[in-house]
Amino acid sequence: MGTINKKQTRSLIKAFHSNKHIIIFPAGEVSKFRNFTIEDIDWNPSFIKKAIQFNRDIIPVRISGKNSILFYAVSILRRFFKMDFNIEMFLLIREVFNKKNCSINVKFGSPISFKTLNRHMINSETNRIKNITYSI
Repeated sequence: MGTINKKQTRSLIKAFHSNKHIIIFPAGEVSKFRNFTIEDIDWNPSFIKKAIQFNRDIIPVRISGKNSILFYAVSILRRFFKMDFNIEMFLLIREVFNKKNCSINVKFGSPISFKTLNRHMINSETNRIKNITYSI
């Protein structure tokens, strides 16, 4: 779930104890251009662990959209030159404003019960839910 501070951690734990809906982006960042396609980086399995720990079902949500060629080109160049600093994130505001009059599709999958999640195969469950989400 990315790097968060103590106050954010307390707020998140409080939310998990409530009946509130919680939105988690398991990749932790914007999809990247890799392997000649736009895809997420590896998903962090912590959302599976939290679903099991707090008896919370998971509803897969697929958000379809694309950033500009410039955004992906900067990302490719940064990785090519082995730069750690994620400079393409500075382009995100530009990307949002470039999407005026564009559509973004949001699709919801069927709920996945926390009871069906195997706590001994967290990485496998993470990949299974990623595949379900991508198939929506």
